[in-house]
Amino acid sequence: MTEVLLSDIDGTLVDSNALHAEAWRRTFEHFGIQIGLDEAWRQIGKGGDQLIPVFVSEINRNRLQPQLEAFRKQIFRRDYMPRIVSFAKSRELVVRVKECGIKIALATSSDEADIVIYKRIVGMDDLVEQFATRDDAKESKPNPDIFAAALKKIGICSEQAIARGTFFTK
Repeated sequence: MTEVLLSDIDGTLVDSNALHAEAWRRTFEHFGIQIGLDEAWRQIGKGGDQLIPVFVSEINRNRLQPQLEAFRKQIFRRDYMPRIVSFAKSRELVVRVKECGIKIALATSSDEADIVIYKRIVGMDDLVEQFATRDDAKESKPNPDIFAAALKKIGICSEQAIARGTFFTK
């Protein structure tokens, strides 16, 4: 029997993927790396540590990665986060899941500060039992570590869970 819904929130319950893609495109541009919005869009759903190597050569990565991540975080929070909205019926979906007796655990590459904002946008503060962020995982998405961390935190094995979110295939 399913006891928990593991759900991403960023790009799954809130409409943020296009905003993330544009923030990454602008970030790379700021550092002199030209990429198209479509190229950035194809990488959305990955953690920044997985996305940056697609566009930055290994020789420059150690020097640039911290700067890229800090700049992107700053402009995303300042310029894009205020524009994020909930997908239609996201709260209703989570309420119906809860009404069925299923717990909700979030599993996201976002950080805890962003989760607080996203939960408020969806109106689901009162519905989430647990969450795992990139800080709880050894590797960011597309690796399954964040989902495993959420399962561990809520104390349920994978056979008792269903997952909803962004998944990649190689």
